[in-house]
Amino acid sequence: MTLNKLAQLAHTSVSTVSKAFSGKGDISDATREHIFAVAREHGCFQQFYHVPYDRPVVAVIIPEVIGKTYLRYLEALRRSLEENGYTMLLSISNFDPQMQEELIRYYFEHGKVDGLVLVDGSALGDGLSTAPENTRTALVRIGRSKPLDVCVHSGLRDAIADCLADLHSLGHRNVAYVGEPLTEQKRRMLSEEMEKLGISVCREHMICSLKRFEEAGRDGVRKLLDSSLPFPTVIFGGYGTITAAILDELTAHGIRVPEDVSLISLNKDGLSESAHVQIAHLSCKIEDECKEVIRLLKERIGKEHPNEPCSIKIPTCLYPGNTIKPPRQKEEL
Repeated sequence: MTLNKLAQLAHTSVSTVSKAFSGKGDISDATREHIFAVAREHGCFQQFYHVPYDRPVVAVIIPEVIGKTYLRYLEALRRSLEENGYTMLLSISNFDPQMQEELIRYYFEHGKVDGLVLVDGSALGDGLSTAPENTRTALVRIGRSKPLDVCVHSGLRDAIADCLADLHSLGHRNVAYVGEPLTEQKRRMLSEEMEKLGISVCREHMICSLKRFEEAGRDGVRKLLDSSLPFPTVIFGGYGTITAAILDELTAHGIRVPEDVSLISLNKDGLSESAHVQIAHLSCKIEDECKEVIRLLKERIGKEHPNEPCSIKIPTCLYPGNTIKPPRQKEEL
């Protein structure tokens, strides 16, 4: 299709068609819409319409919108992007490494976005998370730090190490973990930091339930109770929803927290803020992570080399609640 042919179909001049698609010129809205309608009818609208969008566009790839943690990331990113005048696009990888790779490739090669935020699910493979050298699209990754990426990540490992050191000083030596396949990275972090402290890692107590959310917590406690080994003196839950269910299941079996067993969550999402039992948890302010992401995007969007490697750690802190105390001595549950 040529402008001349489109002008004939629209019964107007070539200059009028040109003005309609450039967004400039003294033509009426009715004339412009008429020309656009004819162009769409003949499948050539995109061929001629090249008026640039007047706001930076940032795509966000997130693993899911079911878990509370990812919903918090999504809301914090949406709010920060809108406050800075950016338009947000959303894609969901469903914890599928191949889908994540395809989405990133699409946005780099075809999506015409100014920035890309990858909220990394811990169960995902490495994927195509490092930006190609020749791209002008800024990529910021939230999650695991990688040497060649622009990363914003929490100091969860540091917080786990500090928490274990405190537990060790209280006398805890029998540590358990209850999680699910998507929290495997956290289980690995906990095990590695236990080994550094000289705390024996009991594989039977490092539970990865095949269930999710509350069912994973209940399933984990049942597995601990079914074990022939001494019951742990402290249990870590992979995230708040799991940990809250651990508390409920322990209570149902007459096991008291923290008198019989201490309980700690590796994030706060899903924990009740009004409950009588305030579960100890490790928490990084997601809002602070997302603000740092937007700051990096603002610095890098439009630059010739927007993806010079950079790693920023946001501190994770222990909020002790009232579920930690020294273990009972010389008693078995």
